[in-house]
Amino acid sequence: MMSEGIYAELYIICKAVLLGAGLRAVYDVLRIIRRVFKKNNIVVGVEDLLFWALSGVMIFLMAYDFNGGSVSGYFYCFVFLGMMLYHVSVSNVFVKYNSLILLKMKFFVLKLLKKIHDKVIINKKRKEDKIYEQKDSKEKKK
Repeated sequence: MMSEGIYAELYIICKAVLLGAGLRAVYDVLRIIRRVFKKNNIVVGVEDLLFWALSGVMIFLMAYDFNGGSVSGYFYCFVFLGMMLYHVSVSNVFVKYNSLILLKMKFFVLKLLKKIHDKVIINKKRKEDKIYEQKDSKEKKK
């Protein structure tokens, strides 16, 4: 039977792998947003900088919390392993299909907004035309 210490270490390893996979999934959400809404390189750089800074703080705090104040290298290795496992398993499929879905939704919404805009403009022009016709008919009667 395994000791309680080994179970605690396995728990930490699982948490580290899940943290790595979760961070990579969040980064994939950023990748999807970038595919759907084009951004310039400065914005992308700032997003990356913020993401990795916050990720680093999260990883450090979790490692510090689990190891009772001491930071050990194996935790970071398992976080990296979690990122890699996520990357080779579902990352590309997740990004590809969610990007396609959101691009189609974006196209549909933009098309709908264009139709609404065109109808509003056409109705506005019709009202303006009626006003001018009424003015012209009043002037002709005088």
